[in-house]
Amino acid sequence: MRHNGRAPIKASSLRPENLNLRDGEPRTVVCPDCQTWHRLTRSMIMPHRDGADAPETSERRYFGDKPAGGRRCPGSAQRIDIDITPEQWGEQLLTAETTAAARRT
Repeated sequence: MRHNGRAPIKASSLRPENLNLRDGEPRTVVCPDCQTWHRLTRSMIMPHRDGADAPETSERRYFGDKPAGGRRCPGSAQRIDIDITPEQWGEQLLTAETTAAARRT
């Protein structure tokens, strides 16, 4: 799988609630373009479709069934640089949760 050509995003710059680094679970991240959760493979977001309908053309590009779900999301194969440990991520997540809880009271 080739990356999408964009610069890698550092995991430390992502919001902690948009990243999952828990031990024993697959590493997942929210796609920056379509805002859906996807698994990380080889430090890249797995290729996925954005769900938008593909534009109609007069030529047939595919013979048989077209791929379901629309065109490929531009955030597919986005590189994510995991530059924080799961412990640091967990601390950031707890801090974010406590500030959110304080705002609700």
